[in-house]
Amino acid sequence: MNRKKKKKKKKKKKKKKKKKKKKKKKKKKKKKKKKKKKKKKKKKKKKKKKKKKKKKKKKKKKKKKKKKKKKKKKKKKKRQACLSIQK
Repeated sequence: MNRKKKKKKKKKKKKKKKKKKKKKKKKKKKKKKKKKKKKKKKKKKKKKKKKKKKKKKKKKKKKKKKKKKKKKKKKKKKRQACLSIQK
């Protein structure tokens, strides 16, 4: 009976060693994935430069609208002067 008990203890120790080896291999694969993510960030910076050019075009359109408003105010002043002369 004593000999059978000793053999069972040796088998349990061998199984624990195999599990430790498998865990080490999984950690190496995770490190490779992190390097690929850094390359994607560089591509996003190029897209931001294109957006800045579009903003400059919008500013030019706003200046044209301001000039039209000034012309309308001058016409209203002339009409008021004509009415005062008729009276």
